[in-house]
Amino acid sequence: MRYHDIIGESVQPGEHVYHAAYLPDLGRGLRSIAQQGLRPSRGGYMGSGVYFAYDPQETYYHVSAEEATMFRIRWQDLVNLYGTYPNNPDGIQRDDEQILVPGPVPARLLEVEYFPGEWWTVEDAAAAEEEHGL
Repeated sequence: MRYHDIIGESVQPGEHVYHAAYLPDLGRGLRSIAQQGLRPSRGGYMGSGVYFAYDPQETYYHVSAEEATMFRIRWQDLVNLYGTYPNNPDGIQRDDEQILVPGPVPARLLEVEYFPGEWWTVEDAAAAEEEHGL
């Protein structure tokens, strides 16, 4: 039996992994993320961190699809930033349902689905919100 089978890592990340957030004031929320990145939650199923999913549909455990702002990041960018457990004991942890990043995720690595099917940089979406109030 392989190590990945033992800890439930039979699902492999695709090019991107996804995070859904509830931003009641989109402009303010995007500006905050542009400045601070996605910051770790204090707690969750696997502990403190930023939670991602393998597929956008799997991200709605904290927010409904109607209220969600969807973010994505290239899996390889996360690996380059934090490394993965067990190679890095303090790195990214995952199981077949979710991915836990141990620290903040910089906005420069993220994209936001600003319009359905349109992925923008966080900075560009924040600027559009500020300029046009979309």
